Amino acid sequence: MKWIERLESCVAYIEQNLFGNIDMDVLASKACLSKLYFYRMFLYVIGVPISEYIRRRRMTVAANRLVNTGCKVIDLALALGYLSPEAFSRAFKGVHGIAPAEAASGSHSLKAYPPISFQIKVKGEAAMNYTIIKKDAFHLLGVVRRFSTKDGESLRKIPEFWAEFNRESCSMLWPCACREQIFGASINYDPKSEEFDYVIGVPFEGEKPGQFEMIQIPAATWAIFKITGAMPHALQNTMQRIYSEWLPATNYELADAPHMELYYDGDITADDYRSEIWMPLLGLPY
Repeated sequence: MKWIERLESCVAYIEQNLFGNIDMDVLASKACLSKLYFYRMFLYVIGVPISEYIRRRRMTVAANRLVNTGCKVIDLALALGYLSPEAFSRAFKGVHGIAPAEAASGSHSLKAYPPISFQIKVKGEAAMNYTIIKKDAFHLLGVVRRFSTKDGESLRKIPEFWAEFNRESCSMLWPCACREQIFGASINYDPKSEEFDYVIGVPFEGEKPGQFEMIQIPAATWAIFKITGAMPHALQNTMQRIYSEWLPATNYELADAPHMELYYDGDITADDYRSEIWMPLLGLPY
């Protein structure tokens, strides 16, 4: 249950600092995750980026203050950390659909987003089959692009990167693959810029061809989840279950190492398409 307690601690920290600075490093530390894994966990479990959740909670409190206390919009904007009333108004309208001044009249319908709570899900679904392996360091040969985790940008743009890769690079890279498998790996996360590199590549040893990059994946212990189903739903559903069901149930710790997906050659829209998720582990369960 420590996993659930950690996440509840994150929610409590957010609530305590709605009128103040919410430090993502502190949140990740409370969850015992790297910032990248914390962002991913929150998105897959809750369904919205952490930044959007915080915005909704702040605008819920803001609406209550406007209706019940008669405070000024500019004072509320500054208290919530917005640099101007205009920026606050845009955020408020994005959540409630009306301007703060309209909400203050008390005659409009407003939205309320309560604090989230976490629990282990017992749903009667098929068991999550996984394998634990130790693997030495190896190299991926492929293409690399930098992405940001801010506002869920990477989740929108990585699929575009894959589409571009399939059009322009895939046919040149496949001859270097030995088993018709290709990885997608998230590496080199920078907590200051909130950016990371995403690699599309195949395992490779030898002299690097000029048009591709060579990236080393460190030695690690991996939990490998085999997936059968059409992309992207099958992968997203499995990721959601890993964070909301598997981690709480097994008490494994995630290591600060690349997160990887493994794709096999085939029709990604087919119901029998095969893929895998590789999660790096930090030793044995506590």
